[in-house]
Amino acid sequence: MMVSRSSNSTNRRRVVSINGGMDSGAESEQSEFVQMLTDAQPLLFSYISMLLGGVQEAGNVLQETNLVLWKKAAEYSAGTSFMAWAREIAYFKALSHIRDQKRSRLILDQARIEGVLASEPTWQDHDDRRLALRHCLTTLSDEQIQLLRMRYTSETPVNEIAMQTGKSEGAVKMALRRIRIALMECIQRQLGVSHA
Repeated sequence: MMVSRSSNSTNRRRVVSINGGMDSGAESEQSEFVQMLTDAQPLLFSYISMLLGGVQEAGNVLQETNLVLWKKAAEYSAGTSFMAWAREIAYFKALSHIRDQKRSRLILDQARIEGVLASEPTWQDHDDRRLALRHCLTTLSDEQIQLLRMRYTSETPVNEIAMQTGKSEGAVKMALRRIRIALMECIQRQLGVSHA
C-alpha cells in the first residue's frame, strides 16, 4: 500500500487496491481507514522527524510505518484515536531504525524521546508554549522523565509509584511538584526569550 501526497495539501492522491467481492460495509471501512491514514501523513512525518532528529530518513521510516499500519488495519478499533495508534507504531519503527542505523547523529536518548511522548502534544499545534515545553523536557534527568511517564503517561497512582521506586508517597508527590515547578519556570523563561 502506498499513500502519496502532492505538495498541494488539498490535492491528495490515494493508491489503494480494493479486493474484488468486498461488501459495501467492508469497502466503506477500508475507504475510511485510507482517508485517516492519508490525513495523518503530515503529522506522522513531523513526529518521525522529531524522533529521528531530522527529516533525512523520516520519509523512509514513514513508508515503513504506512506498511505496518496497512498490514495491521484490522487491529485498529473504530472510534478510538487513530493518531495515537499510528504514533505508537511510528514510535517503534523509528526506534527500530535508530537501532539499525547505529549512527551517532541519529541516536537519541530513548528516555528523552519517551519524555517528549509524556507531554502528549498534538503535532499540528506548534504554538510557542508547546515548543517551550518540548525544550524544557530535554533539560530533565532520566529519573525525572521516568517519574513523569509513570504518573502522567501510564497514569500510575502515586502510591504505586512510591512502591515501585522505594520512596514514600510524600517524596514522590514532592518530586512531581518540583518537576512541575521547574518545567513551568523553564517554559516561562523560554517564552520570555522567544518574545524578546
